[in-house]
Amino acid sequence: MFNAMLDELPTEYKGFWIDTDFGIGIQISQALLNEELSQQERIETSLSLLFMVEDEKGNPLPIPDIYTALDGLKWFLSDWYHDRPNEKS
Repeated sequence: MFNAMLDELPTEYKGFWIDTDFGIGIQISQALLNEELSQQERIETSLSLLFMVEDEKGNPLPIPDIYTALDGLKWFLSDWYHDRPNEKS
């Protein structure tokens, strides 16, 4: 079982670098709930926050195709529940 308080968070999704900082998670949630943005803008903003386009040295990183990116966003937002199938949210 994964413990977000004690275990190291993942740094990639299917080989693509992701930013799992707590603040990024909050910003993604805010973007997805922002009614001033279109649905496309909400998704684009969320994906741009989650998937890193360059490393810490400024070198470009590969970015996922849209299907992989959307799966990654869904995984990032909800995978915690799959570790606890008997609990209700």
